[in-house]
Formats: sequence, C-alpha cells, structure tokens
Amino acid sequence: MELGVKRHGKPARIEVDTTEKCLVIRHEGGEERLGLLSTTRIEIKGARLIVGSEELDPDLGLERPPTVMDIQEFAKFLKQVADSTGNTRETNSQASRGGTRAAEPAVTPQARTTATRPTVTPNRDRSSVNAEARAHFSRAAGIAGFVEVVGVIGAILAAIGGLVIAFNRDDDVPDYYSLTERYPFFSEGIFMALFGAFYMLSIAMVAAYIRARAAEKGR
Repeated sequence: MELGVKRHGKPARIEVDTTEKCLVIRHEGGEERLGLLSTTRIEIKGARLIVGSEELDPDLGLERPPTVMDIQEFAKFLKQVADSTGNTRETNSQASRGGTRAAEPAVTPQARTTATRPTVTPNRDRSSVNAEARAHFSRAAGIAGFVEVVGVIGAILAAIGGLVIAFNRDDDVPDYYSLTERYPFFSEGIFMALFGAFYMLSIAMVAAYIRARAAEKGR
C-alpha cells in the first residue's frame, strides 16, 4: 500500500515494509526508513498523518490524491505492524525464559502476513467504487456532449426564428412608412434572435465544460 504525500512541503511516497517493520519514505533526495515500535506515535489530525516526528499531508497536486479514507486505512495498517512488533518481542522474551508460548503462531511469518490481510478488502472495495465513479463520469460526459449539440442547434434556430419575426412585413403598410411601421415586430424579433442565441450558446458552453471535466475524471 503506497500513498503520495507532502513532507516538509515537498512531494514524497510512503509505504510500509512489513519484513523490516518500518515506514519507507521515498523523496527526491533518496529513501528514509522509520522503524515501527508498539510505542511509536501514530495519529491522524484531519487529513494529516503523524508517525513519530514525521508530519505527512496528502499530496493534492496528484491526479488522484489520497482521500481521508486512504490515510485512515494506511494509519490502521501502520498500527497493526507496530503492534505486531511489540507482540513479537514479548513472545521472543517469554520463549527465552522457557515460556510455553514459543510455538504459538503469532511469531510465525504466516501470522505476520495475516496482519496485512485487512487492507486487501478495502483496496478491492475502493477499486470497485473508483470503477463505478469512472462509469458515471463517462455517462455524464456523453449527456453533456448531447446537451452541447442541442445548445448550438438551438442558438441557430433562435437566431433564424428571431430574424423571421423581425422581417415579417405588414403588407397593408405603404413603403414610404418607417421601418418599424412596415415591420411591426422588428424590435421584438431582433431581441429574440440575440437573446435566444446568447442563451442557447451559454447552455452549450456550460455543457462543453462539464463534458471536458467528466471525460477527464472518467479516464
């Protein structure tokens, strides 16, 4: 399980090494490892993850930044690994004193591997949720594309309709009369053509923006 975070204001990647029981921090300068103990401070403040003296914030500059749920799952996994470190040391100490727990499965590699299993199901659930969200975004992009086309066609029809109304002449009025008298609906037709075209083009513009954003999210 790997997350993109900000460490001291700079991007980094973090993951857990269950073999060495440590937090691995990869950044531009290289790689650092922070050992996990049962006494290691692991807290969440808002979306910030605190491990020991390290304060790590989600990297919002990524295409898919970590969510609060991702941070919580990662912290839960860290605590499991840290607690298993304390349990392993306690068991080994009892075994060195001749205790009866030396053969318990808690100190076996299989038991340590089992501690990582709770993170598998949330990852699968999150993947299915992401796939469903991408499908919704794809459908939204298709609908927005249709609305965009309708908006452009509506703008053309509004302009044509307004001009037809504007230049609908009254045949009973002689030619020497004024323009507005020969064409009684001239002002209304021009207003309808301009306002109708502007309104429909505004709808087309908004739909084009929604389609672009939905298409980007649906990738």
